[in-house]
Amino acid sequence: MSVCSSVPRRTAPKPSSPNEPTFFDELFDKALEEKEGEIAKTREEIQREARARRSCKPQKPKRPAEYLYSGLEECWHTEMPKGINPDDYDVIGKDVTRTLHRDSAKFWVECTERPILRRKADKNAAHPKIVQAS
Repeated sequence: MSVCSSVPRRTAPKPSSPNEPTFFDELFDKALEEKEGEIAKTREEIQREARARRSCKPQKPKRPAEYLYSGLEECWHTEMPKGINPDDYDVIGKDVTRTLHRDSAKFWVECTERPILRRKADKNAAHPKIVQAS
């Protein structure tokens, strides 16, 4: 038999009614007041930050309104994937690559368009065949 088992355990007495005070009520009330004070302080800080955020002007968009090569001559061509019949496919999208070229006295933009194609027969298929030029 161990020494610990012979000593009775002491626990805080429980009130017979939830309305009766307990030994730790003052500690709990103090901790509750501190926590409510922290919550109120945090709430006020969040509201202050929200007011400041709403009062400032919206930022300018990151993208420029006009790119440096706008207004230059554009030379367009379309690259289709090799070995397919374009009549069998629908164009479902396209990727455009713009490359700025310069000769000694001339600038122009070469625009390469690569359509994204889906086979017409696979229009409602779960896994349609999609092809695009590399």
